[in-house]
Amino acid sequence: MVQRTAQLIRYPAARPACGISFVRQKDFGGGNVPGSGDENSRKITMNFESENHIMARYLGAIHQMLLRGKVLKPGLSLAAGDRRTPDNPLQVAMAAKDSDEDIIHLGFERIDGEYRFVELTLYAPRDGATHIISGCRLYISEGNGRALVLPPIGRKGSFRAKGNEIVHLRRVPSDRDQGIQRAEERLQALLNSASRTSNVS
Repeated sequence: MVQRTAQLIRYPAARPACGISFVRQKDFGGGNVPGSGDENSRKITMNFESENHIMARYLGAIHQMLLRGKVLKPGLSLAAGDRRTPDNPLQVAMAAKDSDEDIIHLGFERIDGEYRFVELTLYAPRDGATHIISGCRLYISEGNGRALVLPPIGRKGSFRAKGNEIVHLRRVPSDRDQGIQRAEERLQALLNSASRTSNVS
């Protein structure tokens, strides 16, 4: 039986690794890795390649939304992988602490045969502790500017991604629901554009 391990990919992949693995790994139960000719192994490899492609598209789109495509500087990472689980809830937090980098993490889960983006979490190491803000949503103002990250209702403020860190803002947008809808529409438009470009190439 195949067992999943927690997985992460870094965006952009060309950046030097700072505590985050680019390689998506698979743990085959019992330590026996099927050979290259094994049909199950081929299916797993194809599945992984598909999931990596999905995550890369989302990372590129959200990078565009948060930073208008500006280069990420040391201090801030975008990463994606399987959503947090009770078995390994602090993997990304440990990576953030070890690398001393803020991480915007996109969590995915396979639902009804589709690998879906289901979780947006911020990790910010400060003063020896790593703050975790889960259940976040992307937000875009009516002026259609750069996206903000909103924490769950009841938590104060909002967050903006700078080139090298996550910055906490005091203000809370008054049109939260509408801004979240605008962000979802922008994200889908960017994903569709990336898909068309990929098909052409």
